[in-house]
Amino acid sequence: MILSSAYAMKGMPTEALIEARKALTLAPSSDNLLHLGVALFYAYLGRRDDALKLLDECLASRKGKPIDAYTIAEIYSALGEKDEAFKWLEKTYQDRLSTMCQLKFDPAMDNIRSDPRFKEYLKKAGFEKQSKSRIFTIIRRSHRFEIPISGRPGLSERRNSSHGRHKMP
Repeated sequence: MILSSAYAMKGMPTEALIEARKALTLAPSSDNLLHLGVALFYAYLGRRDDALKLLDECLASRKGKPIDAYTIAEIYSALGEKDEAFKWLEKTYQDRLSTMCQLKFDPAMDNIRSDPRFKEYLKKAGFEKQSKSRIFTIIRRSHRFEIPISGRPGLSERRNSSHGRHKMP
């Protein structure tokens, strides 16, 4: 799926779809994230019916399991269904999903970027006027990453320096 995502980001949705279909043949049918990714590629290609069919199948088969609300918002945005996209963005925000960090720079959200509600979500998520490096810092802090420092000479000294720039929360 990584190769298909790379193709999608390069603006090569047909190649992305071919690779995603290959991944589907190797993945279990219960892998909703992979199926949602293929639905997103269908949406990019303008294959609305295929995208909605796969999306509906994913929603019907989840059986109480969590689902990636952000990818669903991307699908609806790519299909031009703004209200549905914002509905799923709200779910992403309420569930505090880490995928919300992609919002400001995600090309899949271009169709809703001009909507005033989009700016509200940027503001809610704390990204309205922040640079990419500041967003990474926010993401890093929200995940509480632990970086092992044993065996790496000099890192612990820099980390605990008086400047505080390398301190983890």
